[in-house]
Amino acid sequence: MLVNLSSAGAANPKMTHDVRLVGQPVAGDWHLYVTSILDRVVYVVSLIGQIYALRWQIEIFFRDLKCVLRIENFIATSENGVRLQIYAALIFYVLTHIVMLKAAQRVQTPVEQMSVPKCLTAMSQALLQTTALVIKGREPDWATLEERLVAIIAAIHPRPKRKLPSRLAQAVSVLLAPAIIPAAAPP
Repeated sequence: MLVNLSSAGAANPKMTHDVRLVGQPVAGDWHLYVTSILDRVVYVVSLIGQIYALRWQIEIFFRDLKCVLRIENFIATSENGVRLQIYAALIFYVLTHIVMLKAAQRVQTPVEQMSVPKCLTAMSQALLQTTALVIKGREPDWATLEERLVAIIAAIHPRPKRKLPSRLAQAVSVLLAPAIIPAAAPP
């Protein structure tokens, strides 16, 4: 259906182009999309839904870059420079999670109870203060660095006990349950 989404008036002039309103049922609910893609033959309703789902994943990715990885502004101006900055942030994020897993195991606390932003902050501060362990011309003492990072993250108090949403709690219990491996069929 072609629609026009404005009212005529001095403060809000009428839109000069049409938009398309499409909808599709998803898990019992209707998802409605407003798009400027008017070609109904090439862009069927299901394809519009897929495009919007992919677009939403991109929005989530940039939200995580800004909020979790704290990339407010890109320092680089070239495409390659932006890629390098994103890769560096992702590597830091993954390494922080590895250290969080080891620290959670050490203090016997579920990793879900640890605050990711607090751990990221602690890791960045700790790495700035441990440059003596990585000196140019010497073999880095990776074991000592890892031990210090795990100790620092383990010392961070976990979040207060909070009730996990039921779906998340179910998923965690399934992931933590021992795997049942079927016996191999006799030859």
